[in-house]
Amino acid sequence: MLAGLLDPTQGNIYFDGKKISDDLYSYKEKIGYIPEESEIYAHMSAFDYLLLVGRLRDIPERTLEKKIEQFMSLFKLSTDKHSPISSFSKGMIQKVLISAAFLHDPELLLLDEPLSGLDVATGLIMRDLIKKQDRY
Repeated sequence: MLAGLLDPTQGNIYFDGKKISDDLYSYKEKIGYIPEESEIYAHMSAFDYLLLVGRLRDIPERTLEKKIEQFMSLFKLSTDKHSPISSFSKGMIQKVLISAAFLHDPELLLLDEPLSGLDVATGLIMRDLIKKQDRY
């Protein structure tokens, strides 16, 4: 319900003082979501997947490519960024999903087992990303 995927069975959900159901599209623009189970286009490369996500979020192309490169470097995926996601481990896929969630600098992060499949070092990176996001 918080992700806007299901209608509330009772009551309303408010974000920033506004009922999310009044403008669900605007609300979804403000959130980043990391699911427990990935529903990702496995035939695409990580780079192409993040390009798609960023374009759907209307991130300017120059900014988008720079951010993708930064995330690929941060998560040590630079050498694999053009490989199909189907060849990735669970942890690598999780890194792509984390990148996608943070790509547009969301106001609200929804995390469902975000550290699943990640090593300790990546968990620390994730913690730092969340702390940095909290400063906005």
